[in-house]
Amino acid sequence: MKPIHTLLFLLSAPLTLLALPAQGTGAVSSLPLSGWGVVGDRAGKWTPAEAEGRVVFSAEGFGEKGKFPAASFPKTELRDGQKLELSAKVAFKGVSGTGNFRFGIFLKRSKDHARGWLGYCAIAGLEKSLPTGGLYARLPGNESTFDSLQDEKPEMSPRLLTQASGSIQNIRNETYRLSMVLIRTGKDIACTARLVPAVERAYPAVEYSAIDQQPGTYVFDTLGFNSRQVLSADVLEFSEVSVTIAPVK
Repeated sequence: MKPIHTLLFLLSAPLTLLALPAQGTGAVSSLPLSGWGVVGDRAGKWTPAEAEGRVVFSAEGFGEKGKFPAASFPKTELRDGQKLELSAKVAFKGVSGTGNFRFGIFLKRSKDHARGWLGYCAIAGLEKSLPTGGLYARLPGNESTFDSLQDEKPEMSPRLLTQASGSIQNIRNETYRLSMVLIRTGKDIACTARLVPAVERAYPAVEYSAIDQQPGTYVFDTLGFNSRQVLSADVLEFSEVSVTIAPVK
């Protein structure tokens, strides 16, 4: 049986929906994360080191091309009046060039787990082709990767919900705080996302806030990340990662 940190890590999430707290109780449920790994890494070449709440991707060659670190949590339905929240710290080391870092909350759908994800993807970091960043929602017809922005078929292209508030800054060799919050009201999902330096800096935060009136899914089970090839971060370190679901107060 292959190690959990290979591509098969994405199979470790339960197939049934998690029992959610009753609305109005004020209860917060923390969703367990499992199977940290790189999508497509069948041989486990980039299996991360995990210790004391830290997940570190640093194997030789990790920064040579864009990689897709991800982790699973129990398949969870976001119900009316609830919020699903991702919070984490991410440290970049060995950064060369400019580029962007992509992160989001998704539902994986393909057998190889590399295609067809639904959910929300936020962009942080400067790239010439994306001077204003973007918060994107995947369409139900998506059959490409979770963070792709263009496709020959319109039904596979993501929908731009909003551009970044303020100017976009380069990703640097430092630690950032990352968050994404999904709140469902009726059929709509309000999505906010931000990535800001852990130590306060003069340059502005990357922040997004938008309402998706045509959600492609209300069920989620995966966190997805991507350091793009032009960013070339040799080391990505995640810590203090949590995913919670709770009634909106």
